[in-house]
Amino acid sequence: MKWNTAVLGFLCGFAVTLGGHAQEQIADTRSALQKWVETRQMTSKLRADWAAERELLQESIKMFERESKNLDELIAKVDTGNEVARKEQAEQQKLEAEYKIAIERVKSLLDHLEKKTVTLAKTFPPPLAEKLDGFVKRIPEDPAATKLSAGQRMQALVAILAEADKFNGAISVVSELRKNAAGAEVQVRTMYLGLAQAYYADKSGQLAGVGLPSAEGWKWSDEPSLAPAIIKVIAIHESEQPVSFVTLPVKIQ
Repeated sequence: MKWNTAVLGFLCGFAVTLGGHAQEQIADTRSALQKWVETRQMTSKLRADWAAERELLQESIKMFERESKNLDELIAKVDTGNEVARKEQAEQQKLEAEYKIAIERVKSLLDHLEKKTVTLAKTFPPPLAEKLDGFVKRIPEDPAATKLSAGQRMQALVAILAEADKFNGAISVVSELRKNAAGAEVQVRTMYLGLAQAYYADKSGQLAGVGLPSAEGWKWSDEPSLAPAIIKVIAIHESEQPVSFVTLPVKIQ
């Protein structure tokens, strides 16, 4: 009986001892399971987060690819624009060089024409010289120092030559003052045959003569004997008398 009691005690002790170990194993197992669950949950969350991040990254990559393509196209356009600008600049420089050459040629031509025009203007009859005095004064004495543009210089020349040509192609009658033999000024009517010759006479016929151009200006010589013919031809021209033949001397230079 005592032995049974001892065995029972041992068994009970063993049972007690075995029960404590199992509990520890159960606790460990439970803890491991809990960590495993937590790990699975964390893994699932990471996968979900990665899926969302991956989609966002893919969209970002597409957007950057589009931007890169747009930049390439823009750079190509800029390069094309630069090439066009370079061509336009080269063309502009070429035109400017041609313009400078043309201007120099025009200035050289103007220098020559202005000298000849100044010489020609000295032979203009008084009415034409007075009318063109402003334009003649605009001709520069020193072309190299003038501030007038080529266009302004050309404008003066054209005005002078056009008006001179107009006067030369017509018969003009003007009233002028001319000195008689006593030195007194007498009003006469002068008929200019263009730039070639002129006749003058006063109403009384006491003062009459002929005018001719020269390099120093017009030279006038009294020809009282021509007074009747000069008065008559002027009257015919002014429609004061009927047309008829009138003889006057003409000097061709």
